[in-house]
Amino acid sequence: MALNEVEVKLAQYRAKKQREAFLNKALFWGGPKTQQQETEPFLVVDEPELKPKKEDIPQFVEETNMALTSLDYIQYCLYFILWATIYGIFIKLQFGTVYLIISMLFGIYFNTGTRTKRPNEPSAYSVFNENCQSIPGTLDAEKMTQQMLYGFNT
Repeated sequence: MALNEVEVKLAQYRAKKQREAFLNKALFWGGPKTQQQETEPFLVVDEPELKPKKEDIPQFVEETNMALTSLDYIQYCLYFILWATIYGIFIKLQFGTVYLIISMLFGIYFNTGTRTKRPNEPSAYSVFNENCQSIPGTLDAEKMTQQMLYGFNT
């Protein structure tokens, strides 16, 4: 065999071992390998990973128009008048505090993101942690397994 062929095979072998080590490190349980996983070619890249720039991260725009119209203001005023009327009735029935607390809980529930996450919408974790790297001091599966098997002093 030529020296170049040996170098290519060695690079493929190293890439395979590096990928296996990464998968074993990333997954709690590696699971059985399929025939396709054992024979698939690996890409060897010698370039260091580049930190994404602000312009590389796509900016997401709300799909709906968030501007309030005068009709919206009238609707919200009518909702408030209805709420205040019912609150007055509950005060007369001596259940004003109960109505106030329950309506506050409903307000909190419906205003704190009860909608599902849209596709391609960034999560809060990725917004505050651009590279999605492990934050020092957080407990992950690998650290927990290490502590359970070898103790807390490792």
